Amino acid sequence: MKIAEPAQLYEQRGAGGRPGHLARYLRQSGISEPISVLTCAMANDSDWVAQYSVFLDRYIRQGGALEVCAADLGITIEMAKHLVERIRALQREAIGRHFASSSSVLKTPPTLKQEARREQAVAIGKSVINVMRKNPILLRQVVSGYCNAVNRRMRIVLTRQEDAHFGRAVIELVKLLNIDGLGIRVIGFRVGDQCSNAADWLQALGLPADTPVHWVNAPNRNSSASTLHCGIDVVHRDHKGRERTSGTFHLVMVLAAVVEIWRLPFIAKRQLDREKDRQPKAAQLQLFDAPSPESCR
Repeated sequence: MKIAEPAQLYEQRGAGGRPGHLARYLRQSGISEPISVLTCAMANDSDWVAQYSVFLDRYIRQGGALEVCAADLGITIEMAKHLVERIRALQREAIGRHFASSSSVLKTPPTLKQEARREQAVAIGKSVINVMRKNPILLRQVVSGYCNAVNRRMRIVLTRQEDAHFGRAVIELVKLLNIDGLGIRVIGFRVGDQCSNAADWLQALGLPADTPVHWVNAPNRNSSASTLHCGIDVVHRDHKGRERTSGTFHLVMVLAAVVEIWRLPFIAKRQLDREKDRQPKAAQLQLFDAPSPESCR
């Protein structure tokens, strides 16, 4: 199989045309702006996935009264209104294609009905909070970029190597979440006998040269432009080594964008952590340990 050269592709009609969703988002977004605390949210809300997903389901899909739904789940009225306004605004943007229709004029983020997957979503949500405490900038960058760029296959497609820094951020977040079985899969695209230059992309993403690449046919088989691209899937691997795209991770990222998770107040939690630091070492709980790079291959 031949490795496509950029010079070949730019001569073809349509190559180098409109940038992908991610490239457009990164050019236009204000993710470098300072983060303001969401004062209407409850501090130390580590169970935010279960709490906010249930609220949105009850209020939007089941048609419950906002005040009742909020009170039942211990959510302030101001935070409940914030979530509804975020849904109303985001359903008109790129992230809205991942919302589910309802009988209401509003849509809802995807929901998980299986108990095992719901438990995994809660676990990922708690790990997200752990990362947020230490690096809210990274979390905002990945959540916002992911939700605006991920396609219906739950895949991020990098169309320019200049945007590889976002791919590195996704890989870093998945590593820091430290969820058993959660990792990334690098996707290479092929059209006929041409394929992506995987070696260049692996280097740009900061991955070892022997990282496995999963090859798929490009969406448009009539254009070799896709052979310049690279995809990243966030996957879950079971105990037999089988992997599938993680719909649970996808749900948590979409809900995190709705909530604006990086804005949740954790000042009180930091104070509690400082108090724990004064206790004997055996009484402390570790937030997370980053896994080795090999576990993310």
